[in-house]
Amino acid sequence: MGDMADFTLDAVFDEEERRMEYFAGRMTIEDAYEQGFVDELGGEVCCAGVVSRTCRCCGKGGLRWVKDGDRWRLYDGESIHVCPVNPLAR
Repeated sequence: MGDMADFTLDAVFDEEERRMEYFAGRMTIEDAYEQGFVDELGGEVCCAGVVSRTCRCCGKGGLRWVKDGDRWRLYDGESIHVCPVNPLAR
């Protein structure tokens, strides 16, 4: 490969390594926000914006993962997703 392609590939690998550090819990949410991995609410961000998720139980789309205390929860807008098939036991 050419030098520029090598530099670009190295940058992609470095970013993915930092992203995996966040998902493994070795990076704070503040650091992940500064690097652009999560939005201000803690939702995962990709190049096209916030990644949309679908509930595996009821099939509702447009949800996003947010860290709620020490757990990750699916959020629907600003509130926790209330699944009619498998309701959350709090």
